[in-house]
Amino acid sequence: MRLVTYEQDRLVKTHRGTMPVVLTCPHDGTEQPPGVDARDEQATPDRCGRFTIKSDLQTAFITTSVAQKILDLTGLSPYVVIAKFDRKFIDANRPRSPLNCAFTDPDAKPFYDEYHNRIAGFVNEIRGQNSNHGFLFDIHGKVEIPDDPADIYLGTDNGKSLVPGLIVPAFSCNTDCRGC
Repeated sequence: MRLVTYEQDRLVKTHRGTMPVVLTCPHDGTEQPPGVDARDEQATPDRCGRFTIKSDLQTAFITTSVAQKILDLTGLSPYVVIAKFDRKFIDANRPRSPLNCAFTDPDAKPFYDEYHNRIAGFVNEIRGQNSNHGFLFDIHGKVEIPDDPADIYLGTDNGKSLVPGLIVPAFSCNTDCRGC
């Protein structure tokens, strides 16, 4: 059995894949970046939105398990980028500048940049090899939406993350869904 293997640098775990798919996991890390202080809600601008330091539960496990299952089933592996740093130090899905939403300690910058540079590098590699096409799945935990209960939610940032002209209907998958 072949295994998806990982490298790690600056608390970012990565795998260079063999198919045009990137799996990212920004919020399940548990480690403190060396010399980095926790994010400070008072030092985070109000325009950054809701401040949270809670980690997503088991999303790194889900991400690595999905990557391995894809390899097992297809013989190809997705690219993978997983933040090992705890969200209380760096929120990898927040913009770094100009608002300082991602972190408040400047020593966090190399860890944040490593995460985003790895994703950008993999995306550019995939786009260059696949006529500018590929998929990126950002794996998150989610509180159930009461009026739309589901096991999996797929989002497209209101269509902004899709190539112009590609139409994908709104989609959620509950346990009764067939073919999800």
